[in-house]
Amino acid sequence: MEAKQWDKVVAVAQSVCEATPQDEGAWIAWAYALRELQRVKEAQTYCSRAEPLHGDTCGVLHYNLACYACLRATPKEAKRRLSLAYKMNDEWKATALDDDDLRALWDDSAAG
Repeated sequence: MEAKQWDKVVAVAQSVCEATPQDEGAWIAWAYALRELQRVKEAQTYCSRAEPLHGDTCGVLHYNLACYACLRATPKEAKRRLSLAYKMNDEWKATALDDDDLRALWDDSAAG
């Protein structure tokens, strides 16, 4: 990921998710790499697949799903996801105010 070799990250993370779905980091990496490749719909799909496994404990999962929802012009879903992320870790509020993926929500109180 540091090298920003997103195609390689997608391939490796997908393999890890298939072999060890309990590895939440692999799901996050897979979706994040897809987003960096401008494949936002796919990022949202694969991140959503991790929700039954990690949705109760992984704030970054909901935060990233909020970003993907915002990028796909579904602000209601983005706000819902942000709310879940904030409940898990209030520090996501500060992050959201500086995240270009959430730009459409910046003027909305739900982003901050």
